[in-house]
Amino acid sequence: MSVLVPAVDAAALVAFVVAVWLLARVPSRGRGTLSGVAKACLMGALLVYAFAMFSNVLEHAGVTDALDAAEDYVEMLFPPLIVYAAYALYVRQRENELLSAQRAAARSQALALGILDAAPAGIIVLDDVGRITFANETAREVLDLTETDSGEVQTPGWSVRVAGGPSSLDFAGLVVAEHGLKGIPVTVKWQNGWRVELTVRTDRLIDESGRFGGLVGTFMPETGLHQE
Repeated sequence: MSVLVPAVDAAALVAFVVAVWLLARVPSRGRGTLSGVAKACLMGALLVYAFAMFSNVLEHAGVTDALDAAEDYVEMLFPPLIVYAAYALYVRQRENELLSAQRAAARSQALALGILDAAPAGIIVLDDVGRITFANETAREVLDLTETDSGEVQTPGWSVRVAGGPSSLDFAGLVVAEHGLKGIPVTVKWQNGWRVELTVRTDRLIDESGRFGGLVGTFMPETGLHQE
């Protein structure tokens, strides 16, 4: 028995050292499952017990028991290191799930934008004060819209006239009623005299609080661009 105990301690020491070596070889990537924090905590926990086994080997082999006092204190580090490692693994898992969800949302958004740009009808989105916040390719071509590097849609300064309504310098006139339009003729007139007639349909947009948040409008040009 006196020989078996040191032998078991020595085997455990070798096992813990090998475990630390194997764990050190596992890469901790920025987007991998194992983060650097989790890896460091797990290695620390293994080293704690490697030290304890080393202390036991020396003590049971009759070499020295000088490390025995420090062993008890070092072993107290094991539980918090394991807890920190588990928490770091959980955080990394949540980060990976969030990243996957963001990638899926980005793919869905790119697909939706591709479909909207391929649509033959013009599609625009207006906020609650009539500013254009989105326009597909057809709408940008028909209405001569440009987009800044920050994604802001800019208009060329034309006036918009809804059939039976007053003129407006933007689409705010379509937003005032907040009830949308169903196939209403609209004339867009540039300052140089060019104009285009559209048949516009709009529908309300509701924000997160349930209040009116703007309109989405679709149109087909009734005539091509012409000058008075």
